[in-house]
Amino acid sequence: MKLEDKVAIVTGGARGIGAAIVDRYVAEGARVAVADVNVAEAQETAARHGEKAFAVALDLTQFASIEAAVESVVGRWRGIDILVNNAGIFDMGAHRRGHGGKLRKGVRRQREGPLFHTAGNSQAG
Repeated sequence: MKLEDKVAIVTGGARGIGAAIVDRYVAEGARVAVADVNVAEAQETAARHGEKAFAVALDLTQFASIEAAVESVVGRWRGIDILVNNAGIFDMGAHRRGHGGKLRKGVRRQREGPLFHTAGNSQAG
């Protein structure tokens, strides 16, 4: 198994591409933190993998949330080897409907999320 004994965080891991990444990483031997703003869906994804995965709440627009997620993973599995910056929400329809606030939040998550999460993760080691 290529990822035997590795610990990964997959942002946006609750569904879609993120959940597929979680499934594949576990199949390759990794332990995976399913990090998502939608904790209920993250728990469902993690539950498919027993002790090899767990859900962690993560809002990439909030640095405190990132720090808490990293601390949770490090506390459980003693470190992080892999960070998958998969999370993203972009609702162009909100812009067309005149909801600029939703568009700005989506752009902020796309722009700042990976930067903040990488910074938070680098302090874990």
